[in-house]
Amino acid sequence: MASKQTKANKLRTPWDTILGTKSHVRILRVLDRTRESMTVRELARRAGEHLRSVQLAVTRLEDVGMVERVGTGTQLHVRLNERHPLAPATQQLFEAERERFDRLVNHLKSLANEHASEATAVWLRERVPPDGEGLEVGLLAASGEVDALTDSLQQLVADAGAREEVTVEVRGWSRPDLEALEWSPLSATDQIVLLWGILPEQAARAGGGGGRRSHTAADEALLERAKQVAAVLERRPELVLEAREEIAKSMSTATPHESKTLREWQQVLDTMTLSRLRKWLVSHDERAKRLRQSMPFVFLQAADQRSGSQGGQR
Repeated sequence: MASKQTKANKLRTPWDTILGTKSHVRILRVLDRTRESMTVRELARRAGEHLRSVQLAVTRLEDVGMVERVGTGTQLHVRLNERHPLAPATQQLFEAERERFDRLVNHLKSLANEHASEATAVWLRERVPPDGEGLEVGLLAASGEVDALTDSLQQLVADAGAREEVTVEVRGWSRPDLEALEWSPLSATDQIVLLWGILPEQAARAGGGGGRRSHTAADEALLERAKQVAAVLERRPELVLEAREEIAKSMSTATPHESKTLREWQQVLDTMTLSRLRKWLVSHDERAKRLRQSMPFVFLQAADQRSGSQGGQR
């Protein structure tokens, strides 16, 4: 009788299994995003899950037909089974998820660019318990400017979040604030999206002072980040296509200033080979130095994942 119930559930209530756990959702999200086969170990790394959990989840997803194995022995890979009747619905689900996130991030980038360009950095962080829930826009600026910049962003950011049914608050920081808290934006519980400038930890390492010295420190920090992106692209060339898609979507809601930058990135990605792109990203070319300030989000996210993975292996 139990066996009959299990078989019936595969047809009548398949989502119970397909989306039944966080591991399942993360695995399907990775496979849908990449649309390529990969080892279970690589899948676990990209999904941010323990290897054993992913092995068990893949077995369950394979049992209901959403995941299939390809190859044999040490070359065994897994991939999303796009022939499954529910595969299109799954893909639409994750596409809607990405579009909602991209829409909010692009809006927040515009607000940061228009209302907080004097800040050293503006970023988006997902708050998790015990700190709270929802999203937080962090802002790093000089002590004498941080309050005014925070106030100018607060209502605009709250309105942007309300349209996407998510709470977003602004919190301003000065360098002394971050140093006192030993701030680490890439800690295990934080998901950081850079909206403007350089990341808080990079800004903190750059130290105090203004003028030429601070600009030089910022350029050096952006160059180090570009080196991480170039290293990731060598192993994940599909990110170039994802960056093109990201830019195409951003163009529809971009400000005139942003559109100019997006068109430059579009030209770079359309005309450069992967090898040339990787070299150009870390070059001293003036255009490269300028565009390093606005790299596609998929590049930055992949670089952060690589950095977090290496940090966990030390």
